[in-house]
Amino acid sequence: MKLYHGTNGDKWKEFYQHGIRPRGAGAPGNFNGAGHPNAVYLTSSMAPAYSSIAPPGDLCGVIEISDRLLNLSLMRPDTDYLNAIADLAVTQFTPAQNHQASEKRTHEWQSSLSVVGQVAYMGRVPPKSFTRVALFPRTVLAPYFERFLTIIDDITFMRAQEIFGECTEYLFSGENPDVDVQDAPSVLQGFKTIRAGVPLEPLAAPLGIDYAKILKRACERFALPCDSIHGPKHWAKVEEIGLRLAHSTGADVDVVRLFAALHDVERREDGEDPEHGQRAAQLATRWRTEGFELHKLDESRFLSLYMACQCHAMGLTSEDATIGTCWDADRLDLGRVGITPSSEFLSTRSAQDGVR
Repeated sequence: MKLYHGTNGDKWKEFYQHGIRPRGAGAPGNFNGAGHPNAVYLTSSMAPAYSSIAPPGDLCGVIEISDRLLNLSLMRPDTDYLNAIADLAVTQFTPAQNHQASEKRTHEWQSSLSVVGQVAYMGRVPPKSFTRVALFPRTVLAPYFERFLTIIDDITFMRAQEIFGECTEYLFSGENPDVDVQDAPSVLQGFKTIRAGVPLEPLAAPLGIDYAKILKRACERFALPCDSIHGPKHWAKVEEIGLRLAHSTGADVDVVRLFAALHDVERREDGEDPEHGQRAAQLATRWRTEGFELHKLDESRFLSLYMACQCHAMGLTSEDATIGTCWDADRLDLGRVGITPSSEFLSTRSAQDGVR
């Protein structure tokens, strides 16, 4: 079963790093309801509506979550469901009453999803449970809110779920070019079975990739001057550092070398360009589909390359030896712009020891 959480584009990066955390004591519930401070509210259908009332950001966001990766013992019925079965108005249910009723009716969380399309998760929703995220401008929601407002006087939970359930399906359908649907990085990482401190097999056998062809095509595509701080000289340094780290981290050397060549190739600015990692990942996908060298990577290796490119500029760290080595190699070249990397933002022990 898929659940969803409405947010905005800025929050998505924080959620990937820390998970979706409870709102805390005193935080208002949706539509002024008495939300529980220790709960994260998930929905089967209403996330687009909640994304529109999230704190302002450049984009709205809907996170898709797999219930198979959640602790179902932490599920509780939603406040609206408890109010409905108690025949009470939302404002009459205090937080203490909400918690008491929720604990008594723990087993009814699935009924809560059926009746009101919502459920309370009593704790942090971990990033490993994320499967996809859809990021989009608020204008995408306009047709669905128009339908909602035309029947607002006679609205029911079921009717609202129908409208915004259709919206959720549309957001993840890939039909609208204004909606950016991304695989959650945690899912890509899930194709690996790496645990912290356990490296991959030592330096995997090369795959026969023609790196000269890769670099030639990357240089032809690069839109900035050749002497850019994010250009070929930087790519070569990232490759050098990455290969040196790989001897101790056990990273996949083909993925490290490809990351070095591709991670900044889609930059359009030497300054702020927050989407360049995503564009690089999409370019890698196109080249693989076209049969240009990257088709020599199996799915697991390609997914590592995709995630490494996509998320390298988000300030994250990774327990995956290959992805962590890629990101560390990039950050250890920050000296070229007068920045000393902090060990806090390095993934591998080898890189951390090198800056201490």
